[in-house]
Amino acid sequence: MKCDEGYFQAKDGIKLFYRAWEQSQATPNVCILIHGYGDHSGRYNELIGSLSELPFSFYAFDLRGQGRSGGRRVFVDYFHQYAADCNDFLQFLGNQGKIRSKKLFLFGHSLGGLIAIQVASQDQGEWSGLILSSPCFQLYGVSWSLILRFFVKILARLAPHLVMRNLVKPRYLFHDSKRMEEYLKDSQIERRVAVHLANEIVKACQCAQKERIRLQAPLLVLASGDDRIVSLPATQNWFDKVQAVSKKMVTYPNLYHEIFNETDPKPVQDLKEFLAAESKGDHNED
Repeated sequence: MKCDEGYFQAKDGIKLFYRAWEQSQATPNVCILIHGYGDHSGRYNELIGSLSELPFSFYAFDLRGQGRSGGRRVFVDYFHQYAADCNDFLQFLGNQGKIRSKKLFLFGHSLGGLIAIQVASQDQGEWSGLILSSPCFQLYGVSWSLILRFFVKILARLAPHLVMRNLVKPRYLFHDSKRMEEYLKDSQIERRVAVHLANEIVKACQCAQKERIRLQAPLLVLASGDDRIVSLPATQNWFDKVQAVSKKMVTYPNLYHEIFNETDPKPVQDLKEFLAAESKGDHNED
């Protein structure tokens, strides 16, 4: 599947970089992909290549301030700017005739999952399916204790643009040592975060856990069973409360956070099955 690259402009004038993996203009289905924090769309080439047999075209953009997109690095004024950028991306694709009269799917990984929930909640009738992989509804463990959250909240008021080291430990992303070498050499990976953005992420996580979301599309959650980046119990709690046309959660006991970068083929198989079934309109309600 050929990968094209380009830029589109958000409503506030920021230029955002995107990638498009298109089968052909006649492809009946489209999947929009939102990457996780500090990541970029280029790291999804292999995953999308493994889905090339499906009648889908895939589109992804680098979040503002990350990857090859513009904007102040590792910073947003408000968390919902990410969702606004995704809506601008959809409008851009629509103006180019890329998504007209096609089934639309939304796929978010980690922080991208939290963004995807905001996007899907805004325009319920637009989506034919929603996929979340290792979604971020709460960060893992004591690294985000109440004391640290309070400290970040105060810093966000006093010095919002102050940049600190990202607390995510790369060794807990996936097990493959060769992939890890490539990851650590990737100059587009962001390993820092502005304190204001860190505070915005915490607030967005807390808000998502409190809300009772109703989705008018089938939902698939694929979760790492040995996640040291985000909280699996928080994901389970959110999943138990959410209402959807149909919903399914699969947990992979021994996998780390980036389930599609592990050697186990099951996550890709489960993703393929969901996309294939829902693109035909086949689903069973819980």
